[in-house]
Amino acid sequence: MQRLEDTVRLNQENAAQMNNKEFRLALTRQETAKALGVTPITVDRLVARGLLRPCRALRRPLFPLPEIERFLKETSAE
Repeated sequence: MQRLEDTVRLNQENAAQMNNKEFRLALTRQETAKALGVTPITVDRLVARGLLRPCRALRRPLFPLPEIERFLKETSAE
């Protein structure tokens, strides 16, 4: 969960540095893989297994931050 929070923080800092108040609510496949600490191929496998659900409203799949958080909560060992 810390990696995701770090990614969100970096995203906010990058937007602020570019004098842009825009905050992205979803990550690309590569950004999702980096946030989870896995390869993009692993993200594809998680999608194929139905464990991670991308938003496909655009040309490329995007992974909303709440979806990534849900995945982490549901698959974490307690």
